[in-house]
Amino acid sequence: MRRTTMHVGDHAYLLAESQDIPDLKSKSIAAVRDGDDLVTVAILGNGEVEIMISGGTVISFITEDVPPRSSSAELGDALPSYDYDHPGYDQDPMP
Repeated sequence: MRRTTMHVGDHAYLLAESQDIPDLKSKSIAAVRDGDDLVTVAILGNGEVEIMISGGTVISFITEDVPPRSSSAELGDALPSYDYDHPGYDQDPMP
């Protein structure tokens, strides 16, 4: 199984398995070229986050192989909690 993390500035988002990575990259590039735009990202745990992408936004994608799990819920339970709404919270989901 492969897991992809999208880093936007200082924030890391574990992407859902259903997230179309090439489409997300294309939308992110289009947002930069068009000046700025909101890009919707499917995150692990069946949630979504909308990220404002602009010309100064630093974005990176890290994809890694992880051992298969019996379900996405089990994988989610094994991951540390991360508070996306409070950027001052220093717990990184990928230590």
